Amino acid sequence: MSDPFYMNNLCNLDTPKGRAHLYINTYNVERAFRDNYTRYEYSFIEFYAEHLCDLSRAFKGDMQMVLLLATVAQVALRADMIVENSGGRVQELPPSRRGITTYRLADVTGIPRETTRRKLTAMEKMGWLTRENNFWCLAYEGDDAKIHQDLADVIDRSFRRAARFYVAVTPLVNS
Repeated sequence: MSDPFYMNNLCNLDTPKGRAHLYINTYNVERAFRDNYTRYEYSFIEFYAEHLCDLSRAFKGDMQMVLLLATVAQVALRADMIVENSGGRVQELPPSRRGITTYRLADVTGIPRETTRRKLTAMEKMGWLTRENNFWCLAYEGDDAKIHQDLADVIDRSFRRAARFYVAVTPLVNS
């Protein structure tokens, strides 16, 4: 894998090589999961249910807030991966590249627009989000998103949980 184009675009799904790599890997992995359905499904449900329970406790049962925050964070993380190779900071990108509108969030999540607006405003008051030119973006303290600091314990547990899931399903793919 010494091809610099390949290495630089491995996670870039906007390139033909990046899309081909993703397709080949996802196809093979999906097939392995289907061939080992019971073991895969047990591991996945264990991971997923534990994670949802952890998030439900952290957000006092408000799973709509979890879904909205996860969607905003996904946009921000995608932007962060783009600037990562250039040495830039995600906060330097325009809000349209690192944020998402209330309307789009409501559309993507299926949560009513007014409910979406109220929950985003609540997260803004908590210091987790900022609103910039009609785009909702993660709030940062230095180079770290404020939500990462406030949910550090949940994030630490998610790493351990994801590692357990990875260890459980890797043999299914490599067999």
